[in-house]
Formats: sequence, C-alpha cells, structure tokens
Amino acid sequence: MEQREILKTLRQFQINPSQIKSITDLKTQQGWSSRYLYKIEIQENALLLKGKTRDQIKGYQKAIKTAKFLLTHEIPARKSHTTLKGTYQHKDSKGITWLLSTYIPGADFREIQATAQTYKTLAKYMRRYISLTLENPKIVNKLGLAEKRSRIGVRNDALTDNAFETLTKNAQKLKDHHKIFSNLIPQETKEFANFLKAFQKTSPKFQNLKKSLIHNDISNKNIVVDPKTKKVRAIIDWDHATYNFALKDLTYVMFLIREAPEEKQTDLKTAFLKPLQKELDLRYDLLDELYIIYKTNYVWDTIIFHADLIGMLGNSTNELEKFETIIKEEAQKWLETFGNN
Repeated sequence: MEQREILKTLRQFQINPSQIKSITDLKTQQGWSSRYLYKIEIQENALLLKGKTRDQIKGYQKAIKTAKFLLTHEIPARKSHTTLKGTYQHKDSKGITWLLSTYIPGADFREIQATAQTYKTLAKYMRRYISLTLENPKIVNKLGLAEKRSRIGVRNDALTDNAFETLTKNAQKLKDHHKIFSNLIPQETKEFANFLKAFQKTSPKFQNLKKSLIHNDISNKNIVVDPKTKKVRAIIDWDHATYNFALKDLTYVMFLIREAPEEKQTDLKTAFLKPLQKELDLRYDLLDELYIIYKTNYVWDTIIFHADLIGMLGNSTNELEKFETIIKEEAQKWLETFGNN
C-alpha cells in the first residue's frame, strides 16, 4: 500500500504526519487474520496498524474488551486507539477495516529459545487472568465472552468445548469417507475409531472442570518475549477469547513445551506449572489426557478437511495426490504418537 494512503488512514486515528518517524511494513509477521500490518514509529512510542477484510474482523470487538480488562489488572496487552469518530476501527473506500493499537516490542516466541524464565513469566500472567475470572461468569458475561449465556454458571452442563464437539462428530465423518480412509489409512482409521469410543466413555470426567477466561489460541505467534531476558512481555491477540475450561490454555502451552528438545521438557513443564499449582486447583492430573485430545482433534481436523476436499473436488484441481499425501502423513504421525492410547 502506498505511504500516502497509510498516512490518510492514520489521520483517522488522530495521528498527524508530523508525529511519524518511520513506517515499517511487517508483512512477514502478519497472521492469517491481517491483510496489512505496519509498525508506526511516532515521537513517544510505536503503534501497530492492521488492515483486515470484513470476514476477518469478527473477534476484534471481543479482543478490545478483553484487553481493557487485562490492562486494568496489570496484565500487558495491546491498547486500542480510537478514531476521530470515537470508534475503534476505520473502514476505507476499498472495504478494508483498519485498527490501531500499541506496539509491544519483543521477539516472536518461535524466534527465541525459550527457557525456564520464559515459562515462569508466562505462568505469572496466565495465573492472574485465570484467578480473576475462575468460576466467575459475571465478569466474563460483562466482557461479552459468553456464547450461550443461559448456560453460564451451570457446573454440570454438557461439554461445550468445540474441540470435544468436533471429536464426537468425527465418527460420522469416518463413515462418510469410508472409501477414502479404507484405501489410504486403514490401520490409522481403525485406531482413531477406537480412540473415539474410548473418548465417549471417559468424557464425563471433564464436565466438572473449572472455567475461566481463556485466550483459546495461545501459540508461538501470540506470545511476545524479551529476546535478552527471555521473559514474556505480553500475550496478544485475544480475538478467540472465551469462557471455558481453564486447563485448555495450559494444555495449549504444553504444545509449545513438547516442541522443545526432549531433555528440556521436564524442567520447562515444572517451571510453568509450579507457580500455577500453588494458587489454582485445576485438576492438573488431566493435562496429559487433554493434550492427547486436543492434539488428536487438531490432526484429524486436518485429515478430514482434506478428505472433504477429495470428496468435493476429486482431481479437478490436479491436487489429489497432494491431498492424499497430507492425509497419509498426518495419520501416520498420529498413529506413531498416540496409537493404542
């Protein structure tokens, strides 16, 4: 995008050209939800300008409310800036919705070699937002995170986590794609069917897990780390925030820990969980089971997505071999890791 158009957009957020020291295109850092991403250096600090299409804007209002709440309780997050009209977004003539927030300096989690210090500080911020909202649906309701308000606060309701719901639906998907799976991954499909049966029997024990505000998308791209001290500076992008099992966010961190060298995983897990266990009773004994459930859901979501493509498209896009290869590779990795669990 031309600089004059960026300047025009920044004026809508009450930023004058005279304040701007530099504009840096962060195209290599933008995620799937941003079409444009710029770092704006001004005299006082730095800002982050995002451009999104309409279908990418859905969770932003949720993120604004959540970030305000976090900042009030000294949990670092991006502060959103208002436009001349007093709104938090500006839509231009091309249909791009622009958002401006504070820029938090630091390295992307995937760019640093995480240490025990990294996980200790991550636990500090997570402990704070979980403890503030644990079994406290009123706060979460106020933030607008309750998808089904009538059910908030009901301790023994049916499982509401979409990952769990997806797993229960996948049994039908196995039947829908029987021919594809029996040809490509017969052993893996059999093991997955057994996994689903076992999950149905054991799922009731997850019904009473305590709920809180959760980020719901804690991953490499949403954790900002000081590259020198290796401490976490902020957890960003709360677009997927919701009220659900507090253990879910902790389980997502287990994904990161298990990507570290095997000899370091125990120390990192201890550094992360110890501060949380001191203050929060969250059934940590179920973490490993939840890890398997979420990882299985993620892998088989990918497998079934590509089976759906084969079912819909056949080889009309000349990508049949590619789709089949992805299915085989993902299923084999899952079987090697979780088969007979």
